[in-house]
Amino acid sequence: MPPEYFPYLLQAQSLSVGFGRQQALDKVDLQAIQGEVTALLGRSGSGKTTFLRSLNRLNDELGGRTKGSVRLWLDGQLREVFAPDMDPIWLRRRVGMVFQTPNLLPTSIAKNILTPLKLVLKLDKAAREVQMQKVLKQTQLWDEVCDRLEAPALSLSGGQQQRLCLARTLALKPQILLLDEPTASLDFRATRHIEELLLELAETYPMIIVSHSPGQAERLADAVAVFSQSRVVQELTKGEITRAELEQCIDYS
Repeated sequence: MPPEYFPYLLQAQSLSVGFGRQQALDKVDLQAIQGEVTALLGRSGSGKTTFLRSLNRLNDELGGRTKGSVRLWLDGQLREVFAPDMDPIWLRRRVGMVFQTPNLLPTSIAKNILTPLKLVLKLDKAAREVQMQKVLKQTQLWDEVCDRLEAPALSLSGGQQQRLCLARTLALKPQILLLDEPTASLDFRATRHIEELLLELAETYPMIIVSHSPGQAERLADAVAVFSQSRVVQELTKGEITRAELEQCIDYS
């Protein structure tokens, strides 16, 4: 069935995740629509990051025990993330993730992108160079780093490092982008730069974003799911998303 006739990007049903004695998610039901930016909002420890990691099975790597169902629209069909025959490597290729703190390789700017392209996509040298330039331009980094590609990636500013992480994710041609508080470690100016970039990329890539900021959710999101105590307690659509409404939902007081 073509994507235009199937509106859902994500369908989670009765999703529960535990770590040891801690119940991180408790029977969460949530849907996300194709072509929209969905924000997961809530206080620290509310379950939003655990939910995000469920979508590409990163909780498996942390010893999480998962029950329930997550289905994602990938390669033109709805696929069960926790199906016995689902290959996590195949899944993570298509469901790319950018983390709260830039997780760069301790090597050059160029190799942070070229190495995954060689190891994962098996591209030849010329194709790797073309793809690197493409994603650096997509993330508005090319003009800033084109004359110092062999410089250490860690010499970049915080905002540049996060954009390089985003470029590395885009280089592997994901079908869905997951972003876990991508601006949490950045200053105001770098945060707004990343937000503007994400709004541009949202025209091409479906996104699910974890945020701690009602203002950011208002600026970026088409839909918001509010998490509290390991559950989704409220869902808002575009017309309902205002900073005042979100702050009331979360009750930061």
